[in-house]
Amino acid sequence: MRATYLLSLSLLLTVFSCADDPPLDGPPTSFSNLPEEQGFTIDPTRDTVLLTKSGVRIFFPAESLVRRNEQPAQGLVDISFVEAVSMADRMAMGAATSVSAGEGLGAFRLLANEGERPLRVNSDNPLVIQFPAASGFDEDVTLLPGTVNSRGKIEWGSGQSPEKYLIPVPFDQLNFHPDLLREELMAAIPFGTFTQGGGALADSFYFSFGGGYMMDLTLGYHGTNWNEAYYQTWHEVAGGAYTFESYAIESYGHSSVEDIIESHGEGTIDVVICGIEPAAIAVLKSEDYAATFIATPAFARRLQILMDIGDEDLLRLYADNLDRNLSEVDRLVFDRLDAQGDARAASFAQFSAQGLTNTKNGARFAESLRAAFDHRKEEFTTQLAGKRQAIQEALQQENQEVEQLIADYQQLLWQRERDRMEAYTFKWTELGWMWPHRNPGPKATRVDTVSMRKLTVDVQNTRSMDEVYVYTVFPAVHSLYRLNASGGGHFYVGFRGEERMYMLEDRGAVVYGVGFKDGDYFLDSISYNTDIDNELSLQLRPVSKGTFERVIGRYDSYGVHNQIRKDLEFQRRLAEEKQRQEEVRQVQIALERMYVRAFPSCYPLDEQAAQQLFEEECTACHSIKTNLTGPALAGVPKRRTISWFIAFTRNSQAMISAGELQASQLWAEWGPTVMTNFEELSDQELVNLYFYIDQYE
Repeated sequence: MRATYLLSLSLLLTVFSCADDPPLDGPPTSFSNLPEEQGFTIDPTRDTVLLTKSGVRIFFPAESLVRRNEQPAQGLVDISFVEAVSMADRMAMGAATSVSAGEGLGAFRLLANEGERPLRVNSDNPLVIQFPAASGFDEDVTLLPGTVNSRGKIEWGSGQSPEKYLIPVPFDQLNFHPDLLREELMAAIPFGTFTQGGGALADSFYFSFGGGYMMDLTLGYHGTNWNEAYYQTWHEVAGGAYTFESYAIESYGHSSVEDIIESHGEGTIDVVICGIEPAAIAVLKSEDYAATFIATPAFARRLQILMDIGDEDLLRLYADNLDRNLSEVDRLVFDRLDAQGDARAASFAQFSAQGLTNTKNGARFAESLRAAFDHRKEEFTTQLAGKRQAIQEALQQENQEVEQLIADYQQLLWQRERDRMEAYTFKWTELGWMWPHRNPGPKATRVDTVSMRKLTVDVQNTRSMDEVYVYTVFPAVHSLYRLNASGGGHFYVGFRGEERMYMLEDRGAVVYGVGFKDGDYFLDSISYNTDIDNELSLQLRPVSKGTFERVIGRYDSYGVHNQIRKDLEFQRRLAEEKQRQEEVRQVQIALERMYVRAFPSCYPLDEQAAQQLFEEECTACHSIKTNLTGPALAGVPKRRTISWFIAFTRNSQAMISAGELQASQLWAEWGPTVMTNFEELSDQELVNLYFYIDQYE
């Protein structure tokens, strides 16, 4: 049966009206029970697409709405749209008056006003209306133009077969990157990894992956926890000086997973782009293609499947055949996939059966776009390479500034240690410090006996502070030492585990606790004697800035390297760097996850295979939510990059031996149990396992 579409457009009345019944300027007076009215405001000087609640798309070409004098509307236009699809709505609208109820599929009324001025359609530049695929409208649709007569009734004109075109929409309304990429991006935003969302941000990341692996744009970790080298058990002397790493409070603060992967030959995720290159998508998502079927929701749906397949040649079939109907190109893709025995050919057989046409002007520049595609792709890649280089240079500059900060602080620490140790009569040699002389000779008035003494300080209200630092001052030798923090408000001197350092026996000394909270200052102090081991406690109290400056300035005469004020300057800058690095680490995690999502054909996720792998290889030592021989795994993908997960799973001891931070922390907590190596597992298997675990919080 021929499907009949009843078209009631008040703004078209001047085109189809009868001579006896002049067009109405306002809504028909008999439309007292109209279905819900939908309102829009558009700029009539620009191409605009409206999407109604029933899924109808109405394309308003620029200057398609004109005034009575045939001049195009220039100001903002208010659109009132009513759609009557159900029989009840059509009866209320008076639409079923000249055709039987069984034949009519819908009626629509559209009014356009520029302020108080009614508008009509430019007959030389008409609107284009596209109905949703599930609406029941097929190739036999007939349009009946309607007018409202003087009695307020609709009179239908003779049927006419409409021109059938796809309607292009603005690219920002289309998803031209893998669906899972946007989901991954949205998951990162609530945690502050990225500050804004939407398609534009997702596009930015997706296209950036076209220039290669983005992890190299976030590298440059540096330790931020440094103290005097002598009391680090791993300190080394080379060429008569401490090595850079000797000042690290933890032995693992300097190595990154990337360094370890490079030095030990352990693989990470394959960084060679496979599948459809983002640069090709960037070319298509440009204004050159805005009038073609590339800029339609229909093509966007096809693109998602093409990305899963990962064959750019199939994408080029669409880009190279813009002068053909979309359904014809669907058939070309079907033939190619069917010949390869790919089951996904069935999707394109269904697409082809839809019989979708082209856009009205889609074929106009088909030949020139086809010829320019490769050049535009290369041009985009070159531009991206330039942007990447600029980012890398900025990152390098920032890392160099941090390296200089650390070098300056290490120099201060060396001066502090040297002065104190020399006051204790230690002697520096090519091998390091030699044991002090027991007969101090001329320095007897300053030095009697040097012993290893324990000193710990527990700051009771550490958790309520933003930053806390603890210092001890040795007035007898005009020296300062900053205590190390081990967490929970516990601070200690010297060697970790022993909590001891060299002190002159039976001398008075002072401990100062310094805290900061929301810009306010906190202090506490306590005196002690070095003839015994001391386990002290502090409770930080608020003080004025003036009091704070006066107290910490008491020892400024000891030299810059022994000033609490100067040390705090370094500590606060290092704390800022630590925060920056944590933010960078979170960006690394997000970038790698998005990288995998950006190339679904390279990393096709298989949850069933991942579950089987987990049950066969992991459950002997691990549970998702319960600690067993090894730690529970829930939440690991939120804290670790995919590269780290792959490298650690394949050879955890290589990472621990090399001093990688997070691996060493796990070893400190879970050693000496050694995790089994899984070097035989592929990237794909481990990526699947990573995202399988990621389901659990």
